[in-house]
Order: sequence, then C-alpha cells, then structure tokens
Amino acid sequence: MSMDDTDNQSLGRRLAAVVPTRIRSSYVAKTAVVFVLVVLVLGAVGGSMFLQTGAALRTDTNEQLTKSTGLQAEAIGQWIGLMKEEARLLSRSSAVRSRDSDTVTTYLSQEVEQRSKLPPEVTAAHYLDRSAMVIEASTRPAFVGVNPREEGVPWAQERLSFESADDSTSIEF
Repeated sequence: MSMDDTDNQSLGRRLAAVVPTRIRSSYVAKTAVVFVLVVLVLGAVGGSMFLQTGAALRTDTNEQLTKSTGLQAEAIGQWIGLMKEEARLLSRSSAVRSRDSDTVTTYLSQEVEQRSKLPPEVTAAHYLDRSAMVIEASTRPAFVGVNPREEGVPWAQERLSFESADDSTSIEF
C-alpha cells in the first residue's frame, strides 16, 4: 500500500464521519449536494464581482462629475471675465467718458443693437450716477431717471464700490 492510498483512505473515513449515510448512499443526493455547493460558490463569486463593479462605477461616476463640474466652473469663470472686460471696454469709450446722457445713450444703444463687442446675453446697458444712485442714460428709456435702490433692484441694495474710475460691473437689472 502506498502513501497516496493511505491518505485517500484517511480522507474517505473523515468524509464518512461528516457526511450523513443517506447522502453517501444516494447518487442523486450526492449530485444535489454538489449542485448546491457549485451554486453557492458561483453566487459568492458573482456577488463579489457585483459589489466590486458597483464600487468602480460609483468611483468613475464621481470622477466624471467632478471633471464636468470643473469644466463648467471654468467656462462660467471665462464668461464672467469676458463680461467684465466688455463692460470695462464700454466704460472706457470716449462716448461714456463724455458724461453726456444723449451721447452715452446713443453709444450704448448702438453697441447693444450691433452686438459688436457685447455677448448675446446683454439685453441692456445703463449709465449710473453712483453719487445720486440714478440711471442717467440707458438703452431702455424707461430706466432713465430711475433710482434702482428705491425700485428694490438687488444689486443696488448694497453700496457699489470701485477701485478706480475705469472699473465697471456686470449686473442683472
């Protein structure tokens, strides 16, 4: 008798002690037990893969959302920069610097109508006397002479502050 035969007999005796006689004596019962064990192993492997895939998918989704949010924030930042630059260019024009209401209104109206410098989001432009808080010139005549603070316009509720006469601001009216 070889060493392998002894090991097989030893394993057989151990299994016989653990496995009930009813299963050991029935081919159908043995097949059913093996089938159940295979299903359990496959279920465990499948469940593990499912959980790992779900975690990887969540990570990928979060990364994509983070990238998308960053790109959108960058685009909005660029748009705001463009709006500020366009407002600054308008405020530096000789027509606006003349401080003549008719000249300013004509110039602003031409710029808004021609869209030569302004983005399409701009629908109106106003020239505000900050000390009196009165709109002196506007592309919308109904706003001329209006105190936006008294009208409850949100941007006018706080004090506008500029570092120099060349500063401008983009606001929603």
